[in-house]
Amino acid sequence: MFDALKYSKNIAPLIPEIQKVYSATGIAEIDELLQDIRSVAHPVLMVEDSSDGVLSLESGNYADEYNTVWFLDRVKLNDSPDRRRAQSLCFGLALKFFKKMKADGQNFGDATYGFEPKNITFNRVGPIGNHYYGYAFSFIIRNENFSLE
Repeated sequence: MFDALKYSKNIAPLIPEIQKVYSATGIAEIDELLQDIRSVAHPVLMVEDSSDGVLSLESGNYADEYNTVWFLDRVKLNDSPDRRRAQSLCFGLALKFFKKMKADGQNFGDATYGFEPKNITFNRVGPIGNHYYGYAFSFIIRNENFSLE
């Protein structure tokens, strides 16, 4: 199965604006980020540590996996222009991230093979933790082969 956290940690250095990558079980369980909240460099990329999806056992063992990542930046308290700045920055970082994913999934066996770039959903998020705002993005990895053993 596609390991979004591992992949994100590998490509984050290629997007120098991303200061740190965190794992999360979901938006309500961001323990890793909260443990580091006082010393967090920002912006950050937070990656859901597991995926949901749809199984297809019709012609093999395949799954379409739904993965979620959050791009977040810290915002000054009660500062709408700063919030818009952070959201714009985070959206731009996501575009860089997904362009890299698309490039890394062109051929069978590539790290993100099956990535579906035509259907990436996004939602504004915030405040999270200590005044973090940004975007959550969900994407699909199609026909991920898996073992039933």
